[in-house]
Amino acid sequence: MKHDVYSRSEEYVSFEIDKYQAWAEDQVYSLENEVIALRKEDEALKRQIRKERNAKLKFELQENEAKIAKQLRQKQRQLFDMEDECADKVDAMTVKLRVAMTNHYDTSTFMRFRWHIK
Repeated sequence: MKHDVYSRSEEYVSFEIDKYQAWAEDQVYSLENEVIALRKEDEALKRQIRKERNAKLKFELQENEAKIAKQLRQKQRQLFDMEDECADKVDAMTVKLRVAMTNHYDTSTFMRFRWHIK
Protein backbone atom coordinates (compact mmCIF):
# COMPACT_ATOMS: atom_id res chain seq x y z
CA MET A 1 0.00 0.00 0.00
CA LYS A 2 2.82 2.38 0.84
CA HIS A 3 4.29 1.72 -2.59
CA ASP A 4 0.99 2.60 -4.32
CA VAL A 5 0.67 5.83 -2.36
CA TYR A 6 4.28 6.70 -3.07
CA SER A 7 3.85 5.95 -6.77
CA ARG A 8 0.72 8.10 -7.04
CA SER A 9 2.42 10.89 -5.11
CA GLU A 10 5.40 10.78 -7.47
CA GLU A 11 3.13 11.00 -10.52
CA TYR A 12 1.19 13.90 -9.02
CA VAL A 13 4.33 15.80 -8.03
CA SER A 14 5.85 15.29 -11.47
CA PHE A 15 2.63 16.50 -13.14
CA GLU A 16 2.40 19.58 -10.91
CA ILE A 17 6.04 20.56 -11.42
CA ASP A 18 5.62 20.22 -15.20
CA LYS A 19 2.49 22.37 -14.96
CA TYR A 20 4.36 25.06 -13.00
CA GLN A 21 7.18 25.13 -15.54
CA ALA A 22 4.74 25.30 -18.47
CA TRP A 23 3.01 28.23 -16.76
CA ALA A 24 6.35 30.03 -16.38
CA GLU A 25 7.20 29.44 -20.04
CA ASP A 26 3.80 30.79 -21.09
CA GLN A 27 4.38 33.94 -19.04
CA VAL A 28 7.61 34.85 -20.84
CA TYR A 29 6.70 33.60 -24.34
CA SER A 30 5.30 36.86 -25.75
CA LEU A 31 8.11 38.93 -24.27
CA GLU A 32 10.67 36.56 -25.78
CA ASN A 33 9.04 37.01 -29.18
CA GLU A 34 9.18 40.79 -28.81
CA VAL A 35 12.88 40.61 -27.94
CA ILE A 36 13.55 38.39 -30.95
CA ALA A 37 11.67 40.76 -33.28
CA LEU A 38 13.51 43.81 -31.92
CA ARG A 39 16.85 42.03 -32.23
CA LYS A 40 16.15 41.19 -35.87
CA GLU A 41 15.10 44.77 -36.55
CA ASP A 42 18.24 46.09 -34.85
CA GLU A 43 20.49 43.77 -36.84
CA ALA A 44 18.76 44.75 -40.10
CA LEU A 45 19.25 48.45 -39.32
CA LYS A 46 22.93 47.87 -38.53
CA ARG A 47 23.41 46.11 -41.88
CA GLN A 48 21.59 48.93 -43.65
CA ILE A 49 23.78 51.53 -41.90
CA ARG A 50 26.96 49.75 -43.02
CA LYS A 51 25.75 49.63 -46.63
CA GLU A 52 24.42 53.20 -46.77
CA ARG A 53 26.61 55.78 -48.55
CA ASN A 54 24.41 58.86 -48.07
CA ALA A 55 25.63 60.59 -44.87
CA LYS A 56 22.30 62.25 -44.04
CA LEU A 57 20.39 58.99 -44.40
CA LYS A 58 23.10 57.17 -42.45
CA PHE A 59 22.65 59.57 -39.49
CA GLU A 60 18.87 59.04 -39.57
CA LEU A 61 19.35 55.28 -39.63
CA GLN A 62 21.78 55.50 -36.71
CA GLU A 63 19.22 57.47 -34.69
CA ASN A 64 16.58 54.84 -35.44
CA GLU A 65 19.01 52.08 -34.56
CA ALA A 66 19.83 53.77 -31.24
CA LYS A 67 16.10 53.92 -30.39
CA ILE A 68 15.60 50.28 -31.34
CA ALA A 69 18.70 49.26 -29.35
CA LYS A 70 17.35 51.08 -26.30
CA GLN A 71 13.96 49.39 -26.67
CA LEU A 72 15.74 46.06 -27.07
CA ARG A 73 17.72 46.54 -23.85
CA GLN A 74 14.54 47.54 -21.97
CA LYS A 75 12.66 44.50 -23.26
CA GLN A 76 15.58 42.23 -22.39
CA ARG A 77 15.64 43.69 -18.88
CA GLN A 78 11.88 43.10 -18.59
CA LEU A 79 12.34 39.56 -19.88
CA PHE A 80 15.08 38.78 -17.37
CA ASP A 81 13.03 40.27 -14.53
CA MET A 82 9.97 38.27 -15.56
CA GLU A 83 12.02 35.08 -15.86
CA ASP A 84 13.42 35.65 -12.36
CA GLU A 85 9.96 36.37 -10.97
CA CYS A 86 8.49 33.26 -12.60
CA ALA A 87 11.39 31.11 -11.41
CA ASP A 88 10.86 32.38 -7.86
CA LYS A 89 7.14 31.61 -8.05
CA VAL A 90 7.79 28.14 -9.45
CA ASP A 91 10.33 27.49 -6.68
CA ALA A 92 7.87 28.66 -4.02
CA MET A 93 5.07 26.51 -5.44
CA THR A 94 7.42 23.52 -5.64
CA VAL A 95 8.44 23.95 -2.01
CA LYS A 96 4.77 24.16 -0.97
CA LEU A 97 4.06 21.04 -2.98
CA ARG A 98 7.01 19.22 -1.43
CA VAL A 99 5.81 20.09 2.05
CA ALA A 100 2.22 19.11 1.24
CA MET A 101 3.25 15.82 -0.33
CA THR A 102 5.49 14.67 2.50
CA ASN A 103 4.01 11.37 3.57
CA HIS A 104 4.02 10.53 7.23
CA TYR A 105 3.17 7.08 8.45
CA ASP A 106 2.37 6.50 12.08
CA THR A 107 1.47 3.28 13.75
CA SER A 108 -0.42 3.07 16.95
CA THR A 109 -2.37 0.46 18.80
CA PHE A 110 -5.98 0.70 17.86
CA MET A 111 -7.37 -2.32 19.66
CA ARG A 112 -5.86 -5.02 21.75
CA PHE A 113 -7.31 -8.48 21.82
CA ARG A 114 -6.66 -11.01 24.46
CA TRP A 115 -7.31 -14.62 23.61
CA HIS A 116 -7.88 -17.45 26.02
CA ILE A 117 -8.15 -20.98 24.81
CA LYS A 118 -9.77 -23.48 27.19
